[in-house]
Amino acid sequence: MIKFDNLSLEQILSGDSEIIPIMTSAEEDDQAVQNETYPPVLPLLPLRNMVLFPGVIMPVSVGRPSSIKLVEECEKNGGILAVSTQIDARVENPVQKDIYKTGVVARILKTFRMPDGSYTAILQGRRRMDVEAVVETVPYLRASIVLRDEINTDTDTSEFAAILDEIKETMRKLSSENAQMSSEMIFAMENMKNRKFLVNFISANMTLPVEQKYELLCLDDVRQRGLTALRFLNFELKRAALR
Repeated sequence: MIKFDNLSLEQILSGDSEIIPIMTSAEEDDQAVQNETYPPVLPLLPLRNMVLFPGVIMPVSVGRPSSIKLVEECEKNGGILAVSTQIDARVENPVQKDIYKTGVVARILKTFRMPDGSYTAILQGRRRMDVEAVVETVPYLRASIVLRDEINTDTDTSEFAAILDEIKETMRKLSSENAQMSSEMIFAMENMKNRKFLVNFISANMTLPVEQKYELLCLDDVRQRGLTALRFLNFELKRAALR
């Protein structure tokens, strides 16, 4: 079983631990991401029923033969890939029309081979990107990408702090109503210092339809992302109260 904790990224990459963090040192990571460059064409991994956000670490099940090949080759060549969510998770061999345009450049931190031959890949979102065109489909998807910048929002204001406080309070209330919301996730939320990363972390881990998570990913302003996430959370809280 893969466990989650707040270990350092260095411990994962060194292979010294089987424990994977649900958060990283976001202050350091922000600066590192700004200095990174990526090839204009990357392997493209379609995701089912999940949306990855910048800075967030998530385990992804990789079972399709083409996706297994992608992960194996990508891991040998630096581990950088593009990730985007399928519009319809039932499509077995997605092409460009089956994949949302906006996704993220991601990094493979570690892979675990499963007994059935599939993988669990631990991915960390880096920067948002748009899929410009799928340029290859065999042996797996490769796409030309364009990095997508975010609006430079001041997250140190009292208004932004108030938005986050309300989001966290609503998440606490939902956790008491929803058994699917893990105590590890709430613990991570309470201990995050980077406000931008906190919004992305909550956006990725909220129990929401994929369409709503994708709407959050597409917002260029992290303040607007936080406000929209809060609106979605309040709606879910009302639904929970009616059950």
